[in-house]
Amino acid sequence: MNMNLYPRSASTRRTRLLVSGLALLVFAFSGVAQVLAAERVAILPFRNYNGSLDYAAPSYTLADSLHSMLRPLNESGKIQLVPIDSVEFALAGLNLDPSNPQYESDMWRAVEMLQADKVITGTYNVKYKKIFVNAYIYDVKTKIQNQEYQAKNVYKKYDEALETVAKVYKALAPFFEQ
Repeated sequence: MNMNLYPRSASTRRTRLLVSGLALLVFAFSGVAQVLAAERVAILPFRNYNGSLDYAAPSYTLADSLHSMLRPLNESGKIQLVPIDSVEFALAGLNLDPSNPQYESDMWRAVEMLQADKVITGTYNVKYKKIFVNAYIYDVKTKIQNQEYQAKNVYKKYDEALETVAKVYKALAPFFEQ
C-alpha cells in the first residue's frame, strides 16, 4: 500500500496544481460575474411637493427606509444598491436639495456620478394631516419610469409616514425579483 499522498512525478503535481488553480479562478469569477450582472440601483430622497420646510423630514427618511427594505435583494445579488452615503455625497457635491423645484431635472447629474442603472425616487405631499406618497423606478438610459412597477397614492396619517414604505416596497420589489 502506497502511503505517499503526493504524486510521484513533477509534471503530475504541476497538472494537479494547474487544475486546482483553474477551478478556484472559475469559482471566484462566477461570484464576480453575478455581482457585475446585478443592476446598480440608487435610491434618491423623495421630493416634497408640499414645499413647506415643516414637512421636509420624510424626504430622506422614506428613501433610507426603502433602502433598508431592499437590502436582502442586494445581499442575494439580485441588485447592487448604491450606498446611502454615496447618494448623499453626490447630492451635496452638486448642491441638490429635494425641496428645490429643479431637483427632478438636476438629479440626473447625481445619478450619472453614481453610475446607477436604475433609480428609485418619488414624491410626497402632506395634506389634511395625511402623507400621500408616489414612488417610481426609472431607467437611467431613457430617464423614463417603469409603467408597471409603481407605487401611487399610498397614504397614511402623517405621524405614520414610515408605514407607507412597506406598500412602496411591495409595489416596486417584484421588478428586481424577476
